[in-house]
Amino acid sequence: MGISFKKAFIALISINIFLAFFTYYKVTRITTPNEDLQTETVSSREFLQERVIESKSEWDVWEYMSQHAKWDKAHLGLRKNSNYCREVEQYNQQHSLTGRIRERRVFTEYKFGLLVRQVIRNHFVDAHPKVRIHLTEAEKAALNQPLDPRISVFFTKNEVWHHLFKIGEDVVCEHQRYNHIPGAEHFCNKDWLVMNFKDYRESFKQLDRPKCAEEIDFLPESWNLDQEQDCRDFFVLAEDYLKEEPHSEVSFIKKASRGLHNGKGIAILDDAGIKGVIKEYDGGKKCGVRTKPIQIQFYVHSYLVNKHKFDFRVYMLIANVRPTIAFFHDGFLRFAMKEYKEGSTELGSNITNTQLAKTTKFGEDPGDYTTLDQQMWNFTQFEEHMEGNGLAPRGWFKNDFKKQMKRIMAHLIRMSVDKYLNHPGLFELFGCDFVLDSNLKVYFIEANNSPAFQATTEEKGRIQSQLIKEALDMQFAILENGINTDFTNKQFEMIIDERIDGPGRYFGLLDDQCYVEGSL
Repeated sequence: MGISFKKAFIALISINIFLAFFTYYKVTRITTPNEDLQTETVSSREFLQERVIESKSEWDVWEYMSQHAKWDKAHLGLRKNSNYCREVEQYNQQHSLTGRIRERRVFTEYKFGLLVRQVIRNHFVDAHPKVRIHLTEAEKAALNQPLDPRISVFFTKNEVWHHLFKIGEDVVCEHQRYNHIPGAEHFCNKDWLVMNFKDYRESFKQLDRPKCAEEIDFLPESWNLDQEQDCRDFFVLAEDYLKEEPHSEVSFIKKASRGLHNGKGIAILDDAGIKGVIKEYDGGKKCGVRTKPIQIQFYVHSYLVNKHKFDFRVYMLIANVRPTIAFFHDGFLRFAMKEYKEGSTELGSNITNTQLAKTTKFGEDPGDYTTLDQQMWNFTQFEEHMEGNGLAPRGWFKNDFKKQMKRIMAHLIRMSVDKYLNHPGLFELFGCDFVLDSNLKVYFIEANNSPAFQATTEEKGRIQSQLIKEALDMQFAILENGINTDFTNKQFEMIIDERIDGPGRYFGLLDDQCYVEGSL
């Protein structure tokens, strides 16, 4: 981003040492109640009796869940049952566990007719076919169902299902899988992402591992305005920035740190926009007083295709937490619907959000896209555009571009894994957004748990249907074969496998200096 006032910013960085940033999880061997399913795994009952996180972090995920719990309230017409896990255990003892797993029974509350529900009904057994989000109170009362003890996988839209049902008692029992990882908020919430990123980068500087520290430059510099020091640092920088000649291009973007989606809460800041933020915070005097979660970030001047800005939505699957096994999956490009013009602060030419594209009228200008088919490309189209037109060398897409995204994903997991609930039944599928700058460098923008699977185009529906099915297939393979599962899958590409000793667990994505003995 190379702007002239960057030296002023560098002088203002506050150093936060964060040496205890990794966790090592050991896998123990147990014998299942059924002789027909001998596997290496961790007993969730054994883990829950310990009620500990094997981590040096002060973050206590159990305490956090308890503080936000609504365990005593009914949800979606499902009866709460603190004996549910005992009933699941009894059912498993009385029936073939392998047989139950091979029934491929999945619980979901996605709306009827949506892509996720269709995939589950086409390839698995919908455990509670009448349950869905947005039921009326009358519909909930009429249902009044207990959870089926034959469920193998919970795949819920609600990313805080664990605040509604208590893990290990009335949901996610032994030999069940659940698609949300408590603690993953530490890279999904934008404010926590920035704090963890800065601590993680600083830790490698303190360990005198410069090659690894250099790799950790994938997030545009950001300031959380609800954090007093971050806030003050930004306004010192902003005052210096405005002392320069008037700028023809924008340099900052303002957004909500959490809680808002679909392009809401975003503003592109030109000089006038920056002056507005300075006025709102009284030149920084309200730092530490205003606590609304707002973030300011350097604006990445991204690569253009046919004069349109675009970003990448790809997918990251943490298939298992204990040990950590994670994958990359291809996605697609999303274009802004309006042509980009230098200095434009209009959301329609800067933001690629699909919901914005669906709800905003475009077509007033000759370069506008007018259909959702125009709004997306698959990766094959992008590769052909870049390499076929000589905009990047042959092999760039596979050997450089995708590798950059996979490397960033590996760092995201490593910088936050000590905050996760260390439970053997967890997995999660994230939608990760990236942009490409004019120098073909990839920057990470954000990760979304419970990403939208809207199938707004036929091609997007094909990609997402395959993704959901294969992610669920993998969970059933883990249930049947344990951690020795062979994860060979041409669509999912491994980024971390903690079962492998040494830096080889990163598949050549990270510099060897990033490996720390006894950690992920």
